Amino acid sequence: MTLLVGVLCSNGVVIAADRQATHGAMGQATVGQSVTKVQVINNEALYATSGHKGLGQQLCAVVEGKQPEFKNQRYDANIIKVQQALRPLVDGALTTAGLAARVIGNAAAAPDSICGGLLAAGFKDGLKLVEITHQVAVEYMTKDMPFISMGSGKPSADLFLGFLRKIYWPTELPTIQEGALAAYWTIQHAIEMKVTGVGFSVDVFTVEPSDKTYVARKLDDAEVAEHVDFIKAAEEALRAVRDSLTAAPAAQTPATTPPTLSQSKVTHRVLK
Repeated sequence: MTLLVGVLCSNGVVIAADRQATHGAMGQATVGQSVTKVQVINNEALYATSGHKGLGQQLCAVVEGKQPEFKNQRYDANIIKVQQALRPLVDGALTTAGLAARVIGNAAAAPDSICGGLLAAGFKDGLKLVEITHQVAVEYMTKDMPFISMGSGKPSADLFLGFLRKIYWPTELPTIQEGALAAYWTIQHAIEMKVTGVGFSVDVFTVEPSDKTYVARKLDDAEVAEHVDFIKAAEEALRAVRDSLTAAPAAQTPATTPPTLSQSKVTHRVLK
């Protein structure tokens, strides 16, 4: 159970994740522990997984071994090699889960075979944010579809990300600062709303071009704090709009009551 958020930006890529890893036995969750779910690969790329941690570690090792080849080939040619390297691990896990399900049931067997991932890496034709599904299908994000979420928090995250995009960057790719804000805010909101399996705190990572290569890193506490301050200011601004719309109208000076006949001085003239 996880929430991963990836955002394609005009000057880089952001991947963020919550820190809750959930222990379980026979399909039943037991306790949660705090872990880092995003891995920096060779200081140039990012890979994050959602699902079985052990399977995710195996998949990450494959991606790490393939990453040095990325910059020498276009995405469409290289990603096929990544798929071919990942599929034996995933197919083996799914096959074993199918056999185990006959004995222990689908609910207990399935979690050990399910693991998706987000990859942010530079290829010969540029930086890509790639979704790798549980079946090793792949899709890279574009200007028309610049964000992706994965994990148990996805149903709430997609709606929130769509709202933020409509407000802050409806037609263009966000900057990496805006992407980091959106990713952090989405996951923090899910944590505050107690979305199942999403918890502890938020890690935010970026990949940015640097000379002829790319630099992948984790945002430090001071950088994250800037986003926290922005969120607080945005919430206060929304409340101010609410208050301005619901405030009672200002008291107005009552209109002067027109005089009545009894209040008027009427002069009668006697005609002779």
